[in-house]
Amino acid sequence: MRKLDYKINSATIATLLGKTNYPTKQSAIAELIKNAYDAGATRLEINFLDNLIVISDNGKGMSIDDIESKWMYVGESEKRNAIITYDVNGNERTLSGSKGVGRFALAKLGSRVVVLSKASNSKGLRWETDWNESIVQDDPQFQKRGTRIEISMLHERWGKTFFNTLKEYLSKLYDSEGMEILLRFDNEEPEHIYPYFDQPNLGYNCTQLIDFEYDASTSILNVNIRSDEFKKSAQILINDVNICNYNSSIDISNEIRFLPGIELGERELAHARKKLGSFDGQFYFRLTNNTEDEVERFQYKHQKLPEPFESGIILYRDDFAISSYEGSRDWLGLGKRSRKSPASPSHQSGAWRVRENQIAGKIHISRSQNSSIKELANRQGIEENLEYSLFIEIIDVVLKEFERYRQGIIRKIISHSRNKNNATDVNENLARNILKRRSKDNELLTKNEFSALQTAFKSMDNKINKTEKEKAEQAEEHQYASRVLNVFATAGLKATSLAHELEADKGDLQDIAQYIHKALVKYGYWNELTSKEKTEYPTTDIPGLLRQEERLGCKYAQLIEAMLGETRKGRFRKETCFLKKTLEKITNQWKENYSRIAHINLHIPEGMKVNLSEDETQVIFDNLILNSIQQNSKRTDLELSIEAKSISDSHLIISYSDNGKGLDIKYLNNPMRILEVHETSRGEDGHGLGMWILNNTLKSRGGAVTHILSRNGFYIDFEIIGGLDAN
Repeated sequence: MRKLDYKINSATIATLLGKTNYPTKQSAIAELIKNAYDAGATRLEINFLDNLIVISDNGKGMSIDDIESKWMYVGESEKRNAIITYDVNGNERTLSGSKGVGRFALAKLGSRVVVLSKASNSKGLRWETDWNESIVQDDPQFQKRGTRIEISMLHERWGKTFFNTLKEYLSKLYDSEGMEILLRFDNEEPEHIYPYFDQPNLGYNCTQLIDFEYDASTSILNVNIRSDEFKKSAQILINDVNICNYNSSIDISNEIRFLPGIELGERELAHARKKLGSFDGQFYFRLTNNTEDEVERFQYKHQKLPEPFESGIILYRDDFAISSYEGSRDWLGLGKRSRKSPASPSHQSGAWRVRENQIAGKIHISRSQNSSIKELANRQGIEENLEYSLFIEIIDVVLKEFERYRQGIIRKIISHSRNKNNATDVNENLARNILKRRSKDNELLTKNEFSALQTAFKSMDNKINKTEKEKAEQAEEHQYASRVLNVFATAGLKATSLAHELEADKGDLQDIAQYIHKALVKYGYWNELTSKEKTEYPTTDIPGLLRQEERLGCKYAQLIEAMLGETRKGRFRKETCFLKKTLEKITNQWKENYSRIAHINLHIPEGMKVNLSEDETQVIFDNLILNSIQQNSKRTDLELSIEAKSISDSHLIISYSDNGKGLDIKYLNNPMRILEVHETSRGEDGHGLGMWILNNTLKSRGGAVTHILSRNGFYIDFEIIGGLDAN
């Protein structure tokens, strides 16, 4: 038996590894910078000359032994099992590489390379290659510790324009000050490369600064938001929210209990939360340009920022950005999020999602803390494993926390503006009085009266413009609701069509078990099939299977009747209804279909007539009852209660409650979250639309949810202004 080793063509392997691992010349330069960093350098200079690139660092350098045993050993790296190293001044830093192929970034850039290097207590050396042949020799003239790389016969031209592009790329690539990086073009004065997000400044390059930190040992996510987006006058309108600062502490074990497309138990998810490791980040929100009208309506402090950050979220592992995650692509799926929920921040019920061109930022992970987040072998991405999926979901929680905070402020500003716009203006009253008085005495207007009329007309003109804007906003809100509900309705139409097909067979569905029973009796098989030995196992218990089929047949028949009944045309007429009578009809159907509902208590005054049509009433209470059933799927003694009170001739308060488990723990600090679109605690089984539809229906009738509590079950209060019919 003979031991064999692979024989490798140097030029082929250099070209292959250079092109595969480094698809762009920027990425090749980035790899050489990382090599200098791992060599402990505190200063690196790159000079771009005519058909020559010179890279010099003051790192630890190499000896001839290093060249022979490490540099020329493809795939070998002393960094593979190490994480921590030290720079030439003895300061600790985390190694960035471990694959043992970084030197082939040189092959991406040029066909000829000369490396001059000197380690402490060793002679200077010269290594050179044309990728077909490599030689190494002493170089006594190179006496300064460090490394100098000369790349010639360049594969691509490096012009001034690309040089400027490289400066921006490197400022985003490297997020540390442990190694000074200088770029020089054609021997001009060197330019320092500073981290892109080195100096975030509210009001200058962003309007909100979002700091977050995840602690894997406790599963706690801390979020702090500092804002300079709104004028101080906005704070006067909003008493319960600080428009400049917001802090939140979120228990991820409660917030995230499932991952999309991955089936996990609680123990597995708990393990993943710890294995993921701690990380932190900082996001910067900014709007590019605001019109004068938007500045006035939304109480914005800035119409335009002096130097806003470019959009894009960068993922750093220790001090370097991970390739393909340096902000140039939407790796967090922000565009998909905003398309899924396209509501504007002023939308009163839809959930606003930040657009990918509105936010910049950075997230820091590390080799020591986050070893489960692994780069692909070609360094062009990250392995999308369980921990990475959890990582993305935690970042989504950060974004939603910011989105709710900002949208809550804007909603209140808009609500105040609408109320103010609906109020009668003092100037309008004054103008009416002047015109009324002068129409009687036929006198000419005085100078003061003329001025007052001008002011009034200007005020009315502004009011008309605001009204038009509000109409446009409301139209957008309706359009958004229509988009969401049209998808839901289309699925319902498909199901209804199938129900029509099955309606003719409804009787057979209910009676087929009886037909089989009668046939078995008639042909003399029934007594034998009911014997103990024939009914021992559920799968061969014919009488038991027939009873089960009969129950299922009844349920199918009830489902068909319910689906067809709820889409009959007459139910959509705009008319009032007697609330108690309508609710008795609705609740009786639920009790008939769901044996788990033990009792439904109705506390409704006799003869109470409300300005709700039958379909509106059913939408409201069907969603409430369905929510109770779904949240308490294991409970067999569910009790529901509905109470209605008239506060005035036109003001109706309705309370709904159940004796179930109450709100999911993640909603206890902010119960109103359950009204947001796509908000669910049931994982991929939930659509998060039921309570949102309820809220939208109430708003369309001038109503609103006033309280949501988790008090020995689930409890909700809502009001309808103009809800009572006086006739």
